[in-house]
Amino acid sequence: LVKGHQGVTYHAGTWHAPLLPLTADADYLVVDRQGLGQNCDEVDLQQSIKPILANG
Repeated sequence: LVKGHQGVTYHAGTWHAPLLPLTADADYLVVDRQGLGQNCDEVDLQQSIKPILANG
């Protein structure tokens, strides 16, 4: 979880969920790498995932 003024950087090959706001609509700025080749591996999950957020 990050605040609206923070950024997130993922190392190559790091699994991550899509960017999703917890409340209202949100805008995101995505800076992608340059170059040729595959940039995204998509995986279909066999079961649903329900995140559990800590209170506070």
